[in-house]
Amino acid sequence: MTEQEIWQKLRALESFDIVKKWFKVLHNRELNSQRATEITCAAKQAREYFRNAKQADYTVRSLLTFYGIACLSRATTLLFRTSGGEGTLTKGHGLQVLDWSNTLSGDIDNGIKNLKNLKIATCKGLFENFIQSTNNEICMHLNSSNVDWFLPYKIPAPNKEISLYELISRIPDLKDDVEPFFEIKHAVADSITYSLENGFKINRICKPSLSLTESYKSLGYTTAISNEILCIECTSELFCKNLPQFLHSYVHKQFLSIPVIHIIAPLECGELYSEMGYCYMMSYFMGMLSRYYPTHWISLINGGLGDYMWPIINRAQNYVEKVFPELIIEYIQEKIKQALNHDS
Repeated sequence: MTEQEIWQKLRALESFDIVKKWFKVLHNRELNSQRATEITCAAKQAREYFRNAKQADYTVRSLLTFYGIACLSRATTLLFRTSGGEGTLTKGHGLQVLDWSNTLSGDIDNGIKNLKNLKIATCKGLFENFIQSTNNEICMHLNSSNVDWFLPYKIPAPNKEISLYELISRIPDLKDDVEPFFEIKHAVADSITYSLENGFKINRICKPSLSLTESYKSLGYTTAISNEILCIECTSELFCKNLPQFLHSYVHKQFLSIPVIHIIAPLECGELYSEMGYCYMMSYFMGMLSRYYPTHWISLINGGLGDYMWPIINRAQNYVEKVFPELIIEYIQEKIKQALNHDS
């Protein structure tokens, strides 16, 4: 989908009548007018934040984008929650910065060099509400532009620490700018099979990093590598116990339409997050950096010693702007389709 088409489809989330219809399909119950209005207002705010972010200077663009992502997350959360309106959502973004002042201490150049070491922690708030309401699910694409199935991950525990480096090294669409400086923690996964009898297997993982291979070996997966091609497999019991982390390349699609599936090394905290969750966290990092540390942020943009992270951050900004709205409308449409098929 083009960006214009994505936002055209998201206009439905601003329609009182359509939101009430969707809610009825998803939950088999009527949506009250107040909550319908809360959903449509959040969706309208999201569109305006994204529109203004596109037109804004880079000094504030990432912050406006994060506010747009938060509003779109709020609208989606309210749509998928069976009960409870805006007033029942936990206050706050659901993420918090961890000792950024110390990480960025010293002169500006050294601070910028340390950006990769910035950490956030999950906590009570919108992020947790959003992950719970969307069941921490990924829309799986196996060589198809259509969603083949949903893969739900366990709802993560709160108070988990995640670094900026962990995110940028795992998001496939950032690879071209990340790879010259850091180890890549993902690889394209070809020929994925699963059955209760034969278990789970990926027959072809191209040029995996050592840490990617070792991470799944430590989880009990059988690994075999030959000519830079990795094969991993496990029983169906182990697969259900230790699910792989998957993400897709949505910016660089195959044939311009098929999201390319990648297997990802699990985060150091051990938790698995949906694709929407990764986008939310990445945007939070950039938004809070520009809000609370504008000197570092603007110095990064303007160039100077230690600015090697700027191409990565710039690509990450373009990634969250493009991909998060697409993930949201894809998830909503597929969930509605699933509910309709279940009822027929």
